[in-house]
Order: sequence, then C-alpha cells, then structure tokens
Amino acid sequence: MKDLFKNDYELVGENVRAIRKALGLTQDELAHRCSVNSAKISKIENARTDYMFSTLLEICEGLKCDLTDVIGKKVLETPIVEAEPMLTIEGPRMLLLN
Repeated sequence: MKDLFKNDYELVGENVRAIRKALGLTQDELAHRCSVNSAKISKIENARTDYMFSTLLEICEGLKCDLTDVIGKKVLETPIVEAEPMLTIEGPRMLLLN
C-alpha cells in the first residue's frame, strides 16, 4: 500500500469496523455474509493490506450498506443541474440550467 493513500485506507477500515460493530457482527459473521475471509476483513479494518474494488463491494454487500458509507466521502460534491432540450442549426442539444 502506498503511503500516499494510507489515510484513505485507514478511513475505509475504520468505517467498515464501525458499520460492522453497529450491526453487532463479528469479523467471522461478516465473512460468512460475503466472499471475503475474516483474516482479510481484519487486515482491511486495520489498514494493513491493499484490496481490489470488488472486495470492497463484497464487504458492502455483507454489511448491507452503500459504498459511500464505507469510503466516508461524498462521491458527488457538485450539484446536479437540470437540462432543457433546445434546437440548433446543427441539431438537438441540451441546455444546462443552473
């Protein structure tokens, strides 16, 4: 694991642990809910391993939570704007409204 991302791995690990404990699950119980073994879950919770995105998704499935709950950051920080259709000489386009 690169030191550059150490804080991110720690945040994810802390969130996985907090959600798991809030659900009253042990690492073994979470392991039975997903296809990730309890040793890997322990390493993730303690930020001692790299892991694939699919592993994180499996853990989220086992915790019955969204990925955003685990990564602990807002994925979309910009507001969503509505689009209004408009016609131009070149053909139909979308006009973004703020």
